[in-house]
Amino acid sequence: RKLKVYPGPEHPHQAQNPLPLSL
Repeated sequence: RKLKVYPGPEHPHQAQNPLPLSL
């Protein structure tokens, strides 16, 4: 995977682009 493991429930993509994915 290109995405690194971040210490948190939020993904690196979601951190940079906070989009309503939980709809």
